[in-house]
Amino acid sequence: MLTGTSAAPPTRRSARGRAVDTTALLVGTAVNGVLAYAFFALATRTLGGEGAAPVAQLWTYWSASAAVLTFPVQHWIIRSSHTGAGLAAVRRVLPHVTGAVLALAAVVAVVSWLARERVFTSDDVAFPIMAAAVTVGAFVVGVVRGRLAGAQRFIATGFAIAAENVLRVLLAVIVVWCAGDAVGFGLALSAGGLVVLAWPSAFRFPAPAAGDERASATALLGGMAAGSLIAQLVLTGGPVVLAAIGGRAAEITALFVALALFRAPYLLALGLVTQVTGAFTDLIVGGRHDVVRRIRRLLVVGGVLATGAAWLFGLTVGPVLIRLVFGAEVAPAPQIVALVAAATTVALTNLVFTVLLVARGSSGQLTANWVAAVGVAAGVILVSPLPPLPLMSWAFLAAELTAFVLMWLGEVRAHRAWTAPGSGRERPTTP
Repeated sequence: MLTGTSAAPPTRRSARGRAVDTTALLVGTAVNGVLAYAFFALATRTLGGEGAAPVAQLWTYWSASAAVLTFPVQHWIIRSSHTGAGLAAVRRVLPHVTGAVLALAAVVAVVSWLARERVFTSDDVAFPIMAAAVTVGAFVVGVVRGRLAGAQRFIATGFAIAAENVLRVLLAVIVVWCAGDAVGFGLALSAGGLVVLAWPSAFRFPAPAAGDERASATALLGGMAAGSLIAQLVLTGGPVVLAAIGGRAAEITALFVALALFRAPYLLALGLVTQVTGAFTDLIVGGRHDVVRRIRRLLVVGGVLATGAAWLFGLTVGPVLIRLVFGAEVAPAPQIVALVAAATTVALTNLVFTVLLVARGSSGQLTANWVAAVGVAAGVILVSPLPPLPLMSWAFLAAELTAFVLMWLGEVRAHRAWTAPGSGRERPTTP
């Protein structure tokens, strides 16, 4: 059962306990990712490429809503569980956030209904309603994951991560068995959020004390939502941009498969950072600034070394893996694979920097960092004479490197703000 304490002291975990928690998160995230492919494979094999188009659009929207809602809400609650504000502050703000999400869901329903024939290739009202349901589902999933992880119930968090797509695949199998259509697969997709019913205690929060945390929570969530969305677009939007700048169909597919292969570690890391946010918050609010400095240095040095190793791996082994997994006819040139491998590795470092800034409550920097990164990538595209595919690959790397440098500098500034004399937040640097 989840406790109702407000910012209770973190429970120290043994090395074995931490290993079990990490394994649970890793397995849950891996199962979730594999079943995501399984769900869409069932849809395409049952409906065909054209028939599955509306399901693909709804799936795309679900991915975006996870970035805008699930990730920020989850890490906001985890951070709140480890700070003085605690879960009581979450309870005070949550009704306002819920109202905003319901309003967003209504807007999504109306807009997608108006554009239903273009977006969903159908005049059926079902998909606009399901798009609204996906919005609400992404939000409540973020609440449950955040509440479980904030209580250090990482095994349950791993189950919650996996269960979402387990439910979707089970429902999709029923749809196939009943010879269902695209609406049936859409219902299966939008029903994934119902897994939260397995953890009703996750919605119980302690009574709030006096004070209003709404402004600070709104700023924190807004910064995370915008930054997470842009980061997701940078990571996954390359094939779309490549098509816009004149890339051939074969080049678009080649970039897509390279991204699909090397994005796998990033997808696994999304589950693992659930464990990291609380640990970073404990270090920061506990005044362990010396440890945080070492973590930052390790991120920078390790990120640079890992990026170089990924480039070399992509240049030599990457093309072989792509040919084995996707076929020789779609494999891009080794230089392209190396650039994609390096860029996705930088994205991993940026993800860890993101949760570090969130732990500091400095999520407002995220949006500015990613807007600047997109600006640099756009500049590369506009001025470089390279052909479309290598141009897009270099632009992707430029965006991730720009975000990396800005995240690093932003964390240094945030660290100085926390430790400045008179800030009211400085702590001794010893345990």
